[in-house]
Amino acid sequence: VFDTSAPSPEVPKNIFSRTIFIFDICDLEIARQLTIIEFELFAAIKPRELLHQAWRKPNASVKSPNVLQMLDRSKFITTLWVPSLFKQAADARNKLRTARRLIGIATELQKLANFNTMVAIITSLRAEIILTQIWDELPAKFKKEYRHMERLATHPEKYFVKLSKSSPSIPYLEFSLNKIMAAEKFIPTRTGKMVNFSKSRYIYNLIWQIIHYQQAPYNLEPVGQIANLLKL
Repeated sequence: VFDTSAPSPEVPKNIFSRTIFIFDICDLEIARQLTIIEFELFAAIKPRELLHQAWRKPNASVKSPNVLQMLDRSKFITTLWVPSLFKQAADARNKLRTARRLIGIATELQKLANFNTMVAIITSLRAEIILTQIWDELPAKFKKEYRHMERLATHPEKYFVKLSKSSPSIPYLEFSLNKIMAAEKFIPTRTGKMVNFSKSRYIYNLIWQIIHYQQAPYNLEPVGQIANLLKL
């Protein structure tokens, strides 16, 4: 329950058109709807799914189904959704426009502290910008925004500082999973004949750092017509 109403969605005039295209919608509203979808996946993750690298095991679909769904969502954005938008751009001018729009969407995602979707878009953008050779044509403003988000996506220490100051937030799940895997792999389970309880406490704290963000949902209003363009 929120004390204030959700901000009114910013929808285009052709919202009910069967031919509506994703870029008919403003960057902010695309980011909002992506965040609603992502938070629903994120909020479904149970703490037990993050234990013993359950998401990497043969029975991961049983032991860690919601982690897998969130990872699959990121994979969809990185390998299918972003590349498909560039494929629909017929020429260099339209590919440049696509890059600018995606940087704008990622910027709005960062403002919403939806780091998981932001990183998925930036990761894919990096490959598409190289492939289409449009970097030199991007205005300085977009280059600056892109570089800032790329640093967050590739430097865990910068990202975790940003995350710690954000609420509500959707953490970049892969960074968090990597920290858990490193702890389980490199911290000994036993010290001599004694169980290493400090390892258990450390892993518990890592999991809590993920799960506690589930307690602060986003106050945003779903728009079905836009969500349908953004789902798997």
